[in-house]
This record gives sequence, C-alpha cells and structure tokens, in this order.
Amino acid sequence: MAEPSKNRLIIRVFLIILIAAGRIVPGILS
Repeated sequence: MAEPSKNRLIIRVFLIILIAAGRIVPGILS
C-alpha cells in the first residue's frame, strides 16, 4: 500500500514539473 505522504510528494513533484515546463517551453518557442 502506498502511503498518503508518498502520494502527496508525487503529486507535488508532478505539479512542480508542470509549472517548470510551463515556464521553460514558452522561452524555447519564443
């Protein structure tokens, strides 16, 4: 069974990656 804390950590990292991609991608395209 996965621990809630681990699930929260995975979600947090996933959100950070999405935000980072949202900032980096426009910089590459522009």
